Amino acid sequence: MGPSDWVGVAEEGARQQRRKRRAVYSVIAPVRAYYSNTDQESGAILGELSELICRVEQCGWTLGQVSPISHSYGSSSPNHVSALLIFRAADE
Repeated sequence: MGPSDWVGVAEEGARQQRRKRRAVYSVIAPVRAYYSNTDQESGAILGELSELICRVEQCGWTLGQVSPISHSYGSSSPNHVSALLIFRAADE
C-alpha cells in the first residue's frame, strides 16, 4: 500500500460506518518513523495525518482522541510506528 493509499482506505471506512449510523470510528494510522531523518520527510508524515483527519471529518466525524504514537517491536520493519485516532459521529 502506498503512502496515501491508507488515507483513502480510512476515508472509505469512515463513509461506511456513517451509513451504518455508528457512533465511534477508529483508525490505526501507519506512521513511518522518520524522527532521525530530514524535516522534509517529517513534514510528509504530518501532511498524511492532516489529510486523514480532514477527509474523515468531511465524512461526518469529529476527532475525539489520538493515542500516543506506539512502536511495534518485532514487526517486519524496525521503524514501524502507528497511532490510534478515535472519531465520534459529529451529530451525536
